Amino acid sequence: MKIQLTVSEQPKAWTTWNGEQWNQQLLLFCFVQDADAPPWQGIRASEDDLQSLTGDSDTSPAELAHALLHALERQAAHHPAALKPADLMARQVQLYLPTPAKPPPFFAFLWFTCLVAHGFPNPQMEGRFHRRFERLFSARQAHQLGALPDGWEKLVRWLALDGILGGAPHRLLQLRPIPGNARRIGHSWTLSFPRLADRRLLLEHLRNYQACGHQLDPWSPSFISRLQQVSAFSHDFRDELRLHAEGLLTDPDLDSWFTGFLLAEIEQLFGLREGPDKDAAATRFGPLLLRGYGRAIGVLLISDGLSANEIASFKRVDGKPWGVEHTELLVPRDPEDPPYAAYDAGSLAIDPCDSPLSSL
Repeated sequence: MKIQLTVSEQPKAWTTWNGEQWNQQLLLFCFVQDADAPPWQGIRASEDDLQSLTGDSDTSPAELAHALLHALERQAAHHPAALKPADLMARQVQLYLPTPAKPPPFFAFLWFTCLVAHGFPNPQMEGRFHRRFERLFSARQAHQLGALPDGWEKLVRWLALDGILGGAPHRLLQLRPIPGNARRIGHSWTLSFPRLADRRLLLEHLRNYQACGHQLDPWSPSFISRLQQVSAFSHDFRDELRLHAEGLLTDPDLDSWFTGFLLAEIEQLFGLREGPDKDAAATRFGPLLLRGYGRAIGVLLISDGLSANEIASFKRVDGKPWGVEHTELLVPRDPEDPPYAAYDAGSLAIDPCDSPLSSL
């Protein structure tokens, strides 16, 4: 199958996609549209992402997910052996040899298992993944999930080949270590973790903790406890935090996929790694320009490359803003006439340690 790099501009084009076309569009969506994503970052695999994939914001995400499911069912039924979707996936994985001209034909099924891992079709269903999977497919098809790890591994190998996707820039994929008790579905869970809303909330709190001088240490019970106090996280995310906290009680040096996830987010955000036996790199945000607004403080993160005229407009003051080392603190010489028009768009915070508006 040769991948076409053009995507239809028709909002309802997805209504005619067969299983192979869904597979093609999902490969482009996850690896070409997100070409700048680092290998360790998961893939976009939620019901809401289906609206972005199809360009159809009028159709409900659940309806789009069922359309993908029906396309997988029809594709398997049209096989000469009249297979079920999981049976077809297992057979495709077994026979597949990664080559540039032949994309993995089973990626749409892999992607769908990510959807199931995060709640589709019913996040409240007891038994989590397997009960939801059996509701959509069958208990017999669940036996074929043993092929998932090989499927993900072959996808990783294909993405690393030269000349795939018509030479288009694309991202690579790095699989996280999976504990033995989650071997079959572990990659489906971790690659689509966390949900977008959870990740945005996590980054917001990481910025606030850093600004307040707290250590960002995935092995620190106090750091994990702070995150556990954020009630806005989804049930799934809070579960992972709880399991991580429990693991730290028995192994203070716990090395798990969740530890790696937190470290990667911290490094991506601040360019540093912190933890046991690790020297935290000096953090530098760049110059911070401050201006008073009554009791509040305006904060603007500005470029390191200041011209001579711009430097003359500021005066430097000593100090460690919110305990952050190696950050230059500036104030305008004339508070009534700030030199940057964009200055008034800086974050405002009465208490930089508590306000969600203090993110830098």
